[in-house]
Amino acid sequence: MYYLCIDSTTKKLAVNLSKDGKIISGVSNGRDLKHMEKIMTHIDHVIREGRIDIGSIDVLGINTGPGDFTGTRIGISIIKTLSWVLDRPAYGISALDIFALGIAHSNAKYISRSSRSGIPVIIVPCLDVRKEELYCSFYEIAIEKIQTGDGKKDRYRPISEIEIGDRNYPVINISGNHLIQKDFFIEKISGLFRNGCFYLPDRGGRAYRDIRVILGGNCVHSYGKMLSVLASSDRRIILDKNNMEPAVKSLNECIDFLVKGGKKPQRINPVYVREFVPFGK
Repeated sequence: MYYLCIDSTTKKLAVNLSKDGKIISGVSNGRDLKHMEKIMTHIDHVIREGRIDIGSIDVLGINTGPGDFTGTRIGISIIKTLSWVLDRPAYGISALDIFALGIAHSNAKYISRSSRSGIPVIIVPCLDVRKEELYCSFYEIAIEKIQTGDGKKDRYRPISEIEIGDRNYPVINISGNHLIQKDFFIEKISGLFRNGCFYLPDRGGRAYRDIRVILGGNCVHSYGKMLSVLASSDRRIILDKNNMEPAVKSLNECIDFLVKGGKKPQRINPVYVREFVPFGK
């Protein structure tokens, strides 16, 4: 199957074409936010480089943000149009999911060592969404089946898997999304460690004992000094500096996971961190 994926949420417009999960052509350049001018040229380029015609595309994918307001909407509009014209399914993946999977890949060896010791690993992608606020969510690298106290399966959302050694580990979103003021971020994260356990911030969230937390995302660029202080003050917190931008490869993997799992695409809308009110309303 051929997948065409677009990420227009940052200044760097990225388009790639993959076949059976492997990227066969891609473009990722520019920092001038001229996405409207370049996006169709990039799509044409990756299709030509992949030596197929546009009708051969089976699945479409897009990063839904949060990210650059105009760029994100341009990419979503293009994907929706192609989906309608080609009559192909289109999947939208949030930037938090994409960052979480990228961080998991970058720290696979560390996650492997932790899993062998029975230590849970939580990934916390943090995005700089301006106004001195950070937007984040929590993901677990599941080394065992997740259960609630009464033995029933939690309604946690797998986003993909990472291969470590001879095993595939599910990457699972285990919380809602949280908007935190920069000045309170360290206090909020540190406050999740209590009485030797780590507690998810959501009401009724799980408690983890002897855990490691990996912080990453584009906030490491914006608030690197603050996050470095947090990581250096607590050995249980690791700072990932390898994922300053969302990786289109991770976007592709998230979509491939949904397709192979038989998940139908949902309505695609931009992720707005704050309430969005259309002009004139």
